[in-house]
Amino acid sequence: MTQIQAIPQFHLFGEAPDDTAFDFIHVETLASRSARHGWTIVLHNHRHLNHVFIIRSGGGTVRIEEEEIAFDGPAVLSIPATVAHGFAF
Repeated sequence: MTQIQAIPQFHLFGEAPDDTAFDFIHVETLASRSARHGWTIVLHNHRHLNHVFIIRSGGGTVRIEEEEIAFDGPAVLSIPATVAHGFAF
């Protein structure tokens, strides 16, 4: 029997949800958060955070819900709030 695992929800990846901690725009490099997680961000979602990733070079895969998509820079990735997503950069 397959167990269904809950998808974790974060404010920013690795940070607990916090309905009071919202900036209008939050900007950081991919390296600032992804490097410390081995360039792999596990499947998760955000209650209120919409993502726009600007990939200048390099590439990887993005998992959006059940679909995995390869990408190469230059690229722009847009992920709406509550959509489950993960990355391998």
